[in-house]
Amino acid sequence: MAFKYNEKDIKFTRHFIDGEFRDSKSGKYYELYDLLNNKTLVKVTEGDRDDVELAVNAAVHAFEYGTQWRKMEYAERGRFLYKLADLLERDIDYLVWLEIINSGKTLEDTKFDLRRSIDFLRYYSGYTDKLWSRIDRDKDDYFEFSSKEPVGVIGLISDHIDPLWTFIRQIAPVLTAGNTVVYKPSYKTPLTSLYIAQLTNEVGFPKGVINIVLGKGSVVGEALGLNEYIKHITFTGRREIGKFFYEYARSNFKTLKFYFTEPSPLFVLEDTDIDDAALIAHHAAFFKDGKTRYRPVRIFVHDDIYNNFVKRSVELAQKRKLGDILDKDVRVGSFINEKYHKNFLDYVDHAKKDGAKLEYGGKRYGTSGWIVEPTIFSDVKDEYQFLTDYDVYGPIELITRFKKFEDIPDFLRKLHYDHTIGIISRNFNRFKELVRHLNINLFWFNTWHDFKPYLKYQERKQQDFGGYFDEEYFDRDVIEYYLKKKTIDGLWETRKYDTYIW
Repeated sequence: MAFKYNEKDIKFTRHFIDGEFRDSKSGKYYELYDLLNNKTLVKVTEGDRDDVELAVNAAVHAFEYGTQWRKMEYAERGRFLYKLADLLERDIDYLVWLEIINSGKTLEDTKFDLRRSIDFLRYYSGYTDKLWSRIDRDKDDYFEFSSKEPVGVIGLISDHIDPLWTFIRQIAPVLTAGNTVVYKPSYKTPLTSLYIAQLTNEVGFPKGVINIVLGKGSVVGEALGLNEYIKHITFTGRREIGKFFYEYARSNFKTLKFYFTEPSPLFVLEDTDIDDAALIAHHAAFFKDGKTRYRPVRIFVHDDIYNNFVKRSVELAQKRKLGDILDKDVRVGSFINEKYHKNFLDYVDHAKKDGAKLEYGGKRYGTSGWIVEPTIFSDVKDEYQFLTDYDVYGPIELITRFKKFEDIPDFLRKLHYDHTIGIISRNFNRFKELVRHLNINLFWFNTWHDFKPYLKYQERKQQDFGGYFDEEYFDRDVIEYYLKKKTIDGLWETRKYDTYIW
């Protein structure tokens, strides 16, 4: 697909603070890389604590009582979100192009993210006036009035995977609840969030409601975590980085919400159709080049169908077209930079040295960007060191054989898979048996990556952290994280006091 845009069409490369695009106070900037043409794409501002302080001050002011944002009718906020969705739809070609050149995603994957971002905004726009207050009565004398109010300034921190979708997914429930935002996009992929910031001006969002500060996580992220005026942090990224924010929150009593990458297994049972199973597993492993938070890191296939499954999987990988990521038929994108590309190839080398059998792929493709062939390993065994010593995103399928359905719980316990599991089978009764007995958050049955705005699930395994890691991914309930409850109770008449107290 030919786009009419080039780097001269990238107009927003600076912090977005108090409704305006601004340089860093330090004057620093850094370069983003053009993944299509192997050159510098654009220079963007690099922020620090001073820029975070400016953004937080703007967000605090926008949240004060009596401001336009706080006085706005709830339904009007919903109309703002809906109009923002309309503008994303209007500018979808430009946003697709901008996301591709900055993130290396394929055309098809990027369009998918734009479509669900638009749906997501429209979904949440309908909730702004449906969350707020109620009155309870005890006989005719006693009343209790409770209302839900926004928490305040929310810090949102993102990684480089799905930059546009992550931005929309994070801001939609926060704005629905009436909070203000300071957002830190990934150091590597800030461009689409900056463009959407300009669209929020076009919508008419008041100044200071949405603020974006660019920069390194170790600087900007830390400053957000330690800022006492930010009441809540939502972090998307790796668990080891999330631990830093847990420590920041302990210092100033923030609440936290984390979206982590979790290893997930997919089990293919012997009663399934080989072609169907291979196709579902292929989609699960290679969706968005395996650069998703819910990719299946291991695919376990029953011994009875193992050889045929591997053969069919290789055939599907061979059909996955490589080439120009702007081509609508291309299904393999680029890594964000050389570091991630090298990490993947090193991972392939370690897998081969450990004894896993390379069935297909495992090499770099072309010279533009950082593209690798779809990669399939068979004969992957639990004891292989590369599985525990390294973690990698990328288009890879690791296939292991297993012999008995009854062994599945043992696999999960031994390998510490406790977040997501997929089952491909024609026998729903066996699937129900697993659902009843496993303490898993999310189950896929004959599908994968089938998220909808109204779906939700909750983190079960992190209660030792005081519930900080509790997570409901979608659905209206996620808005509750960004609301606080205020309650007033009393008696209509003072002379009734003694009756109710004693």
